[in-house]
Amino acid sequence: MTPKGEHISVEFLIDERRSSASHALHQEPRYARIDATLRVVDPVQYLKRINDFDFDLVIQRFHFSTTPGVH
Repeated sequence: MTPKGEHISVEFLIDERRSSASHALHQEPRYARIDATLRVVDPVQYLKRINDFDFDLVIQRFHFSTTPGVH
């Protein structure tokens, strides 16, 4: 809640349903008293919303090799 007593709500935007389980923890309102929802969209809509800055929160995962110089 804000100092004025207003509820805060955010939406997690993801483009793959298989990662929705790992985001479920962030939807627990008891941690920060924030109402969080999860929106799963197709990859085309995801990119459009990213390019238009039409999102609250997104999670990016980066994969790196354990060996330097190997891709």
